[in-house]
Amino acid sequence: MAPCVKEAMLEKACAHLAEVEEDGYVSNLDGWGLVSKNEDLPDSVRRAVSQAYPLPTSVVEAWDEWQYWSHRWHERVTLEPYLEFHPLQVSARLAVLEELLFSLPAKALEDVLARLDRFEELCNQGFYVEHEDQDRFIKQFRNDIGFLSNCVQVGRKAPFTNAKKRDAVLEYLKCPERSLLSDREIARIVGVSPQTVNNWRKRLNVQFGRTQ
Repeated sequence: MAPCVKEAMLEKACAHLAEVEEDGYVSNLDGWGLVSKNEDLPDSVRRAVSQAYPLPTSVVEAWDEWQYWSHRWHERVTLEPYLEFHPLQVSARLAVLEELLFSLPAKALEDVLARLDRFEELCNQGFYVEHEDQDRFIKQFRNDIGFLSNCVQVGRKAPFTNAKKRDAVLEYLKCPERSLLSDREIARIVGVSPQTVNNWRKRLNVQFGRTQ
């Protein structure tokens, strides 16, 4: 039941935002609590949990971390059956992971399958899936298929045109979660130089996941 390494890093990163009750329970992070919506996650909390340790840079990595927290939850419930929630810092990290699972572009078939696994799990939870979420998944699946359909030559991906590279960089910088990735990480994913990403970041004046 003791905090794992990731939980300890998240707790440390969010310490300055946490409102802690007398019993040590964290009731909210900069006003964001367990009954708050993911889309209402404050930028301050998003920055903290995103920078506690590196964000996933692929759909597969995001899904792997999502499953890690799911396994962690089941381990704890085995020992404490009435446990209802993750620690609040973990819930905030999961909100960021959810956005990445929606929005990170697929670079390989494994990414598409990972996104499909998340969508299938969401549908099988027994809760109503909002039409907006369904539309977002379907839109991203279409983008995935479009990218993969351009793959030519055995085992190689079709190179992006300069226009597509620019569009891909802008997609990263305009997304609150993905813009938290470093210039070097975005450059590696898209296939451009870190300086190119930095130039566009300066043009958009994007910093810490939001336009100033």
